[in-house]
Amino acid sequence: MNHDDEAQDGEEEVHTDNEDEAEVSDGDGEEEGDGPGVPPFGTMDPAEGALFLQLLLQSLGQSARDERDERASSHDELVGRLSKQISEEAVGAAFDAIDRGYFVGEENMLGEGAKEMVYSDRPYRGGIVHLSAPSIYVQALEALELRPGLSFLNIGSGTGYFSALAAHLLGPHACHHAVEVKGPLADHSRRKLSGVGLASVSVHHGSLQIDCVQSMRFDRIWVGAGATADERALCVTLLREGGIAVGPFENARGAQALEKLVRIETVFDEPPAAPTAPEAAVETHTSTHTSTDTHTAPEAADETAPAPAPPLAVV
Repeated sequence: MNHDDEAQDGEEEVHTDNEDEAEVSDGDGEEEGDGPGVPPFGTMDPAEGALFLQLLLQSLGQSARDERDERASSHDELVGRLSKQISEEAVGAAFDAIDRGYFVGEENMLGEGAKEMVYSDRPYRGGIVHLSAPSIYVQALEALELRPGLSFLNIGSGTGYFSALAAHLLGPHACHHAVEVKGPLADHSRRKLSGVGLASVSVHHGSLQIDCVQSMRFDRIWVGAGATADERALCVTLLREGGIAVGPFENARGAQALEKLVRIETVFDEPPAAPTAPEAAVETHTSTHTSTDTHTAPEAADETAPAPAPPLAVV
């Protein structure tokens, strides 16, 4: 990073200090025989010019190495690279079991090098699909603290890839709902989830316009697309006490950052003068790697037999 800064400073000095000479060199002067043009590094001392060039080459070389480190050509190679970032064994097992390329689909791997991009730790956009970088999903899964028996809502579920990862941690019979705004993508995800034995995931075609009165409350919520302040509040409303929501939520400055929200309830030492509903409060964790809250989620339910999914009222 320091190399980049130094290299950029060097370039600015050259252009600023020798702007007139650069214009002569790039223009008609040299063609008309007015003398030799300005050297590539202007009037920079030869030793300084050599150092500048060395730093620039080092910077370009590091960028190329970083790009190669992100790339992978197969599912196994991607999992191997992600294993360096995963701290929970169950999360690692989920990534090992679920193939990202399967959920993208061959029909959405368009152009040269598309397959390599699918298995790289980068966002992927092709055809009708758009996925975040796998490392973002690592952070999200570990922050959600998923385990068998918890109910789960995936908002902006896309291809179904994240729902499949979550289902590996929740178990095949968990109450699991997914909402996707694009109809073709919702159909795509249903087919893909069914193909890996996860037809029990209820995929809804709709937006974040959810009727909170008619809908159940969830133990865990993942928001796969940027959420406004109003949508952030809606997610908190849809959480059970002790529930966790993770996603790119808009903060007070209008910027979006990956946050972990934990819903708690305010406990009064004395009852209020007039009966009111418990006041909902939220703890925000800006780091998705670790959590210091002490709230426990509801006990896991028996998953020996599937139960009908409670309603999710998507408008």
